Amino acid sequence: MNIAFAGPSGSGKTTAANYLVSERRFRKISLAGALREVASMLFDTDVFAKPLSPEARKLLQDVGT
Repeated sequence: MNIAFAGPSGSGKTTAANYLVSERRFRKISLAGALREVASMLFDTDVFAKPLSPEARKLLQDVGT
């Protein structure tokens, strides 16, 4: 079974995922890394740089990371 959580920052996604991991033996997989890789390739932008440029930050927000 696969379950995905989506929502704004602070909405409880991590809390819900951690509950399933600790209480129901689920395995947690982050999709943000994969989305960053795809965004980096598609838009030729370094979305792994620290600190992020304003353009890269907006791009990641638009794709949902």
